[in-house]
Amino acid sequence: MYNNKYPVKLHLLPFLTVLASVCFFKPFVFPTFLFLSGSSLILFIIIMMFGMNRSGYRLGDMPYKNLFILYAIFLIINTFSCHYFREQSVWLSFKCVAPFFLVFIMPTFKSWKLSNESWEKILLTLFAIYIICNYLQYIFIDTQLFYLMKEFERMETEKRAVLFGEGILSLGALMCLNRYLLNKQKKYLIVYIAAFFLIFLHGFRMVLLGFGIASLCQTYAIIKFSRKWFAYLGIALITTVVLYQMPAVQEKIKEIETRSESSSITDENYARYKSWYYFNNAYFKNDVERFLGSGQTIIYSRGRQQDESGLSYLSKYSKERSELVYHYYIWSVDWGLIGLSWDCGIPFTIVFILILFSMFRQKVRTEHRYINFWALMLMLIGVTGALSYTENIFIYYAVLLTIIDRDITDRKRSLIAKQ
Repeated sequence: MYNNKYPVKLHLLPFLTVLASVCFFKPFVFPTFLFLSGSSLILFIIIMMFGMNRSGYRLGDMPYKNLFILYAIFLIINTFSCHYFREQSVWLSFKCVAPFFLVFIMPTFKSWKLSNESWEKILLTLFAIYIICNYLQYIFIDTQLFYLMKEFERMETEKRAVLFGEGILSLGALMCLNRYLLNKQKKYLIVYIAAFFLIFLHGFRMVLLGFGIASLCQTYAIIKFSRKWFAYLGIALITTVVLYQMPAVQEKIKEIETRSESSSITDENYARYKSWYYFNNAYFKNDVERFLGSGQTIIYSRGRQQDESGLSYLSKYSKERSELVYHYYIWSVDWGLIGLSWDCGIPFTIVFILILFSMFRQKVRTEHRYINFWALMLMLIGVTGALSYTENIFIYYAVLLTIIDRDITDRKRSLIAKQ
């Protein structure tokens, strides 16, 4: 039985609390003390997991249980590796990886016994909030309304207003596409196009490519090759031609082309080239650290020009990594899942990729196929994109695992009923 006694908006409260703590959307006018610190986030996870135990649910109830056991073990080993090789306290390292553990509140979500439709309402609400906030920032491009992934100065020159929490943008868009393909409700197509245009405005080439491939694969998976498929392809081409006539679109295309021309992987001044060379030739102390990872830390780059004292609370390791970002723009996240292996270790990264692959291959109901293709997109863009492990995304994994678990349970019950 599903528990819909309480309205979905009541279940949104802990979501918004957690998402605010991990940079979902931080209105610039809000004081920073309103957002959870790493310590508070750990406390929140403990409280949520306590609620899980009181409800009779266990971590063993999670899909891909064995993979998640290895996930936790390798992440904990990584914090000790950081302590040994970089002399950062285990507590600080654990606070830095706290968002990774948000996925383990999935059994708590399961204990709420919400229907999958209710979970999707929550995701779509967060998706709508993100789109509205991001378009508002573009409308008021000369005023910083939110904390951004790019410094405000770069936003003014490049016209790229990217809010934290980009994961919900692609997830919500694929969910809307899924609903349109099944129900033919035009409102979902309109929202999908609005989300696609926002992804285009963000200007991340690999994200745009991965999202496009995932959308095409999802469309084919649901309607196969048929007249409808070619009709949708025609609509997509016509929409692309119409959008191309807009001055803002032409300007963005020229901007992407300019960045592509100046961003050659063989150019020694290119940030990704410098990051690759540094992490592969000068960073690790030995092969053991390379295998286990150097550890996550706080990287403080924004606002540093005005306030050097902002680094006073960081560990020596944090300061070293912050210096690399600020002075040389050497950052592991520029290499996506490869960069994750530098920080969290090769074993953890392999397990993480296997979890994404399992989500891609998982048999779910047709109305939930967007889960498969969102996981596919995250793997496709993982070469140079860190979207799959941005801080805010792990709570979405917990929700999707809850939906997957419900589908698996329903399928088992159906098979038993047929016997």
